[in-house]
Amino acid sequence: MSPCIPLDSCEQKVSCSHSADTLPVASSSSTTTSNCQAHISLKRRASAELTSDSLKVQRNISQFSQSTSVCNDDDLWSRYVSGSSAFPLRNPCAPTDPPISVDSLSELDSRSMFFNPQVRHDLAFDSGLRFRPADNAAKQKHTRDFWEAMVDDCTFLNNYDSVSSSNSASGPVSSGPVSKRPMSLLMQTRIPISLITFFEVFHSVVDSDYIAGLQNGTFASLSRYMAGHPVPPNDPALEQARNCINQLQYRSFDFLSFVEGIVSRCKQHCAPLRDELLDIIVQTSREAYSVLVPDTRKLVDVFEMLYSILEIMKLDAANHTLHILRPVLLEAVTQFEEDYFTVRLSAHPTDRYASFYKECLSANKLGVSVAPNNKSFGPLTVSRGIIDFLRYTPDNVKSLSDIPLSLSLDAARIKELRRDVRCYVLSEMAYEAAQIFGSSAANKDILIELLSEGHKFHRKEIAKIVDGPRATTEFVNDWVHRNLHPSSKLYQKFEEYILKRILKQTLENLQSFGDSAKSGSGLPANWSTIADTNEPVWSLGSISSRLAQLAVYNWTVFRRLYRK
Repeated sequence: MSPCIPLDSCEQKVSCSHSADTLPVASSSSTTTSNCQAHISLKRRASAELTSDSLKVQRNISQFSQSTSVCNDDDLWSRYVSGSSAFPLRNPCAPTDPPISVDSLSELDSRSMFFNPQVRHDLAFDSGLRFRPADNAAKQKHTRDFWEAMVDDCTFLNNYDSVSSSNSASGPVSSGPVSKRPMSLLMQTRIPISLITFFEVFHSVVDSDYIAGLQNGTFASLSRYMAGHPVPPNDPALEQARNCINQLQYRSFDFLSFVEGIVSRCKQHCAPLRDELLDIIVQTSREAYSVLVPDTRKLVDVFEMLYSILEIMKLDAANHTLHILRPVLLEAVTQFEEDYFTVRLSAHPTDRYASFYKECLSANKLGVSVAPNNKSFGPLTVSRGIIDFLRYTPDNVKSLSDIPLSLSLDAARIKELRRDVRCYVLSEMAYEAAQIFGSSAANKDILIELLSEGHKFHRKEIAKIVDGPRATTEFVNDWVHRNLHPSSKLYQKFEEYILKRILKQTLENLQSFGDSAKSGSGLPANWSTIADTNEPVWSLGSISSRLAQLAVYNWTVFRRLYRK
């Protein structure tokens, strides 16, 4: 078998530091398949460049080995990792750990879900909550840099092995036959750590006992293995990784059989809709070997796809578990959070959660209040505090970073409310302007669409809605430009007016909640229906109902702590 087969295969297998931000919604089979195919087509564009780089690296290795009386592997490797002109790297600072690992996927385990306050909290607000892979910029960069570095490693090692084989007759590399001599530089690449991580992820997905073994110490995770801890015997992931590394070192690794075996095992455990993607992985691996010299780029693609399917399978299993455990996770959820925050707040005595509630009691800028003995008094007080984070006017704006610990689990929902309040204020201002300037075709829905996207004001489009002479249109355009900014006095007056309307509507929603929590979750019986409106998210009804939900939940959890 060609020496490049083993090396390429190995390197693709693993991924270690996946962001733990995994939050809800797995993609469909067709979307996953099309994304995978698009990903492959994009990488194929680099094949010509890769071939050119491969020839250049092989030529430089050959020249280097011929110019030295003794071929020093360490010297050659140091030149490679330093990114010297002889061996240019796409990214000399590329990460050495794969972007997915058993540690990064650990939050998807049922044990982690049960004790994760954010998951249980979000589940109370979203019955259709589903996990999805983190897709932030840092994760994307890590993934891209790692796999490009794997291509570089494969290209270098394959060409180095080819050159050392041709030079073995003169004896500068080793005294033994090249077929018997192990690849001396293999262990210095990303391949070993990638193989270990791959098998850890694989077994954590297809073997339920493996996760339990990692948790109780029967098996060792990669982090413990790399930190020098003793490796427990009979660890299936480490044993399989060692076998593959040995086969790679002696050029006996059967890549196609390896891929087909992994795919066959995955099909026994994955949802039927994932079979199409698994078939694409096998087809791509066969295409890589359809030429005389296997395509390194395609081999890397295959390993990346293997990691993707393992992550998808883990997400599918986690979402199924989340659906099954939902009643259990919601049971006494408010009591769970109260206990959690009691411990956490004792460790953060300087947090402003207590002063937050006192400020809400003393300040009533919007003039909406009820008697202290009213059941809505506490939630309404919390609502006033949350509204302060929804303002955009410079004199009153509060940074979301100032949110107290008692609202920390709702930071994303408060951010969404803030954005929707902004859109609502802008739409009301633009609509009123259109009415004042005599437009017969002013449409609030159109204005909202024009104002909502990225808060970029399409002034000319708004002006076109005003059906009048050119002078009037230009005047409206100028009016929009000057007044739709939070620093304008008109905007500040509109914002105050809108927030007062929102708080009044919120009070009506609060009074519609049940008198006491009848359900096991500790929340009102009509909790799940109060925010079900058919109105747009930037409308008065939607904003006020969501604000009421936040306030009731927060008050249910923290009322004892607030009253201390």
